[in-house]
Amino acid sequence: MPTVEGDEADVEIKPGTQPGTEIRLRGRGVPHLRRAVRGDLHVIVDVAVPTRLSKAEREALHAYAQASGEIVADGGGILDRVRDALG
Repeated sequence: MPTVEGDEADVEIKPGTQPGTEIRLRGRGVPHLRRAVRGDLHVIVDVAVPTRLSKAEREALHAYAQASGEIVADGGGILDRVRDALG
């Protein structure tokens, strides 16, 4: 990720990191006006959720959800589930 200095910084995103988590990079921020030190750079984790998935991606997410104990609907979209519920 680019920093205020213009160079790149590696940011470790640990497994299980949630959206909105703040990661602080000490000494990589804006310099103080009257001192020879820099402030901290704060990185906020933002997760992009895909809007379209291939069949293989959908199946992989379905398998992951089942393996992690999530309740998984086997039908299509919400309209299909409502139609099934109404009979």
